[in-house]
This record gives sequence, C-alpha cells and structure tokens, in this order.
Amino acid sequence: MLPCFLVGGLLVAARPNVLLILADDMGCGDVNAYNAESKIPTPHMDRLAAGGLVFRDAHSASSVGGLARYGLMTGRYCWRQTKARKDCMGFDPPQIDPSRMTLGDLFKKSGYNTAYFGKWGLGLGWVTKEGQTGDWNSGYTGSGENLDIDFSKPLLGGPNTLGFDYFYGTAAALDCPPYAFIENDTSVGIPDKVTRAGGRLGLTVEGFRAIDALPSLTRKAVQFLQRQASSPADQPFFLFVSLTAPHAPFVPTEQVKGRSQAGRYGDSVALADWSVGRLLNTLENTGLLRDTLVLLTSDNGSLKSNKEMEPIYGHRPGHLFRGKKGDGLEGGHRVPLIVSWPGQFQPGTSNEVICQTDFFATFAEILGTKLPADAGEDSISFLSVLKGKDLRQPIRESIIHYSSYGSFAIREGRWKLILPPEIGNSEEFGASARGQLYDLKADIGESRNLWEQQPSRVDRLRKLLEKYRAQNSSRNDT
Repeated sequence: MLPCFLVGGLLVAARPNVLLILADDMGCGDVNAYNAESKIPTPHMDRLAAGGLVFRDAHSASSVGGLARYGLMTGRYCWRQTKARKDCMGFDPPQIDPSRMTLGDLFKKSGYNTAYFGKWGLGLGWVTKEGQTGDWNSGYTGSGENLDIDFSKPLLGGPNTLGFDYFYGTAAALDCPPYAFIENDTSVGIPDKVTRAGGRLGLTVEGFRAIDALPSLTRKAVQFLQRQASSPADQPFFLFVSLTAPHAPFVPTEQVKGRSQAGRYGDSVALADWSVGRLLNTLENTGLLRDTLVLLTSDNGSLKSNKEMEPIYGHRPGHLFRGKKGDGLEGGHRVPLIVSWPGQFQPGTSNEVICQTDFFATFAEILGTKLPADAGEDSISFLSVLKGKDLRQPIRESIIHYSSYGSFAIREGRWKLILPPEIGNSEEFGASARGQLYDLKADIGESRNLWEQQPSRVDRLRKLLEKYRAQNSSRNDT
C-alpha cells in the first residue's frame, strides 16, 4: 500500500498510481455518458464516468493522432517543431527529441515505475543492415521492403528512451506496417513477409493478426497491474495504455461482434470499452483502485462523421459537433475526458476548456514537481478543477487547435477562429480561401460562419494566435 493521508475522513495515496487510457479515434458521441442516444454500449466507460469527473469541453492537442500524441506526451503543441507537424506512420523516425522531457520522464524522475502498452505512434529508431538509423522521410506509407531494416537490431529510439521502463506495443496504428509487436527496443519476431494483416500491404511477423492485437495488449497490461499489486515495494506506477481501437481496421472480436447498432465501427468502440472494463476490474480486484488516478480520453475525434454514420445507423459519433478526425472543426478535436480518483475527486461534470497538453502540468502539480521553462510549454494544470475549487476565471485564456492539413484555429471563450490551410487543402474549406469564425455558445454545430460579419473579432483573434505562435510557450507561469 502506498503512503497515505486523510482527505475528508478517507485515506488516499499521497502520490497516486496513475492509469492513463487513450482510445484511438473515438468520438464524444460514441460514449453513452456523453451521448444518451449512442447506438454503442459502453458500460465500463459509463461506470468510470458515474464515479468520476466528466469534462464536456476537452480537446486533443491536434485533430490527428501522431500530432495529438506529441502534445499529450510533451505538454507542448506539435507545430512548435517541424517534424511533429505530420501524422506518424510505422516506419517513421522518432518525433520527440530524446532531450525533451516527457510524461514518462516526469513520473520516472519522481520514483514511479513507468510502463507503456499499445499503439506508440510517435516514431521509432529503426536500424538498417548497415547499422545506421533510417533517414527516410516522415509519412512513409510503403510496405517497408525497400528500407533495408535489420529487425534483429535494437531500436535506437522509442518509449524506453523517453522515460518508460517497459514498453509492449505496436509501432503505429493497426493499418500501418510493420505488423509486429515490439517489446522494449526489439521486434517480437522478424517481419519478413508482405501481407495485408492490417489492410494495407506491409512487412508482417508470421502469425500476426490485427484482430488479436487489442486482446493481447490488454492481457499484458492486466498482468502488469497484477504484478504491481503483488509487489512488496510501495513504489507507485504510471501506466499508459494506448488502445488500438476503434481506429481502422475495424476488427471486433467474437465477444463484441454485433453488440452495437453501428456496424463494425460501433463494435470496435465496444471492443475498446471491453478493454477499459478489464483494466478497471483488475484495479478493483487487486485493491489498487483506491490509490489510483484514472484518466480516459481519445487521441482525436472519430474517424467517422455524423453525416457518414447517421443516415445508415442513426448514430452520431461526433454527437453535437460538426467534422471528424483531421478537421479543425469541433468534431476533429473535442474528445471524451473522464477523470476518477476515489476519495479525492467528487463525481460530476465540468465545462472547463481543457487541452491534453494540460495533463503534463496537472501531473507535475500532483507530484509536487515544478516544471522547468523548457518542458510542458503549453501545459496548464487543471488540478484546481479536479478538486472542485471555485475559479474566478478560466484556467486557459485560449486554446490553439491544429489540423492534419496545416490549418490553425484558436478558441477564446465562446469564440473560435479557424484559418485557411497553410500546407494543404481540405473539404472543410471547399473552394473558398476565407477562414471561419463561430460563436460556439450560440452555434455549437459550427453552421453559421461569421467571418465576414465580424472582421474586428477576426483580426483580434488572429493577432492572439500570432502572439502565441511567436512565443516559445503559452504557459502562464513562464
């Protein structure tokens, strides 16, 4: 049992265990706790929500996975460095500089046992047969055959170099080769056959099947928790579980197949919920739950939009929000966020605007660690919100969104400005080069563009965005 102190007559851990669960491409409308009309059963997520704090205005650091994961892992907006401005594929080089402080480093330096299970999605240092780190460009989508990688050699970059004591997972999403599990810095088996194990052609380890991935990863994470519970040491743990669902390919297992009324996508969300249930049940059965802070969120909005799903299934994965993964619209980056710490936080709902970059500073405050100026530059602690304190003003002056095609957006209070793409095009903008301005309080569905009607507000929000882009930090303590 961890060292404890009294809070409201209850014993709670002075330094809690932390379990961070990150779903892949799950929308707010998929979870019943957010959308009572969801066509997908999510009993385990709903159970966590019933005993936790449900954030209704939480956002990923970008609307696409690799960019968002960079922000979550570092507390820094991805666009502050060039190589983290594109989504990350399985063969891509490391996106995080090894000198940069990560969540793994933060907990490890505070004496935690740190582990990561699941999809990594932030690049790995594959080594060629000549013994060199691969220098191909990010965004490589080939099979991997022509990269001349020696899969028997240890990786020169990855979770173990970024503060995690143990890693077991996949390089990227299940539709990105190599199709293989990786344990610490080594491929489990040699991917030497080209198959469509995940949908697209890629190097594959014999026997690897996408449908087996999440059950296998969940089993490994459960075993980690069981070992922690039986360990005589009082060392707390930080466990990051990055689910591979409901991201494509949609591969629901037999125990969830047909459980939803939203097709294979819905069943894949149900599979993610099954995994969450296994983790929560293990915490309860081992007695770890009382001393564990649990966070559940998604790396970005759903891959599916409301207009794709509603006509066929009557399901709205984006719930009230327009857009989907990759968009600067709310459906691209507004995500579920449920936080639970028994005996410490009161269950309820919060409308505070939160960014996943804020996890960094929040954890640091819980650990009693002061962040250096060159870490967590865009992270603002929301521990005061978790503790239910009355706030005189929002913890964030603004939040900056970044889409997969290089479009910046800024949110300040009820107002949101989306600028045209800087590096590509999107259906979101059509043939028009003008930007978009929305009053989210009056128009949560972002259906009425006020760009031309309110030029002074557009100008002021644009200047605020430019100010933060020019600065190295948006924290209010630097």
